[in-house]
Amino acid sequence: MATRRRLAAREEYRVPGLPEPISHYTDAVRFGDLLHVSGVAPLDAEGRLVGGRDPAAQTRQIMVNLQKILAAAGAGFRDVLKVTVYLTDVNDRHAINPVRQEFFGDARPASTLIGISKLAIPGMKVEIEAVAGIPRRPARKAATRKAPARRTTTAAPGRKRAAKAAADPARARSRQR
Repeated sequence: MATRRRLAAREEYRVPGLPEPISHYTDAVRFGDLLHVSGVAPLDAEGRLVGGRDPAAQTRQIMVNLQKILAAAGAGFRDVLKVTVYLTDVNDRHAINPVRQEFFGDARPASTLIGISKLAIPGMKVEIEAVAGIPRRPARKAATRKAPARRTTTAAPGRKRAAKAAADPARARSRQR
């Protein structure tokens, strides 16, 4: 289970099974309905580079790690709104695109590709950050908690019929017959 630290309307996520951050950051931060995912590296839980010099293999590990982060926040790849892909060789985009399609399926997030000279961890060829919209789910009723009492107002019989008729034109027509 992910560790969550709540600060006002801001929630930080550190996800089990991912390596410790190499600097002062967390895996993701939720603010309202948006989840901002830090740059995801192709690392295993012990912080070892996965995929060697193969950008597709590195991207696959990144997507596995991204999937864990999204799941911890109650989201999935369909909820990703934007990704930023950092590549040390922009010609590798042809190798990583099939892997992206494998994980995103029919969903197409907005995307920016940035070519850079090197990444923070030696041997890394790819890093991907993301922004996701957290889907709204209906509130669950607590089994042990009663719902608060509703305030109701009682209208006179004529007003009640008029209010129902205004809300349902078919009902109003049937009453007129």
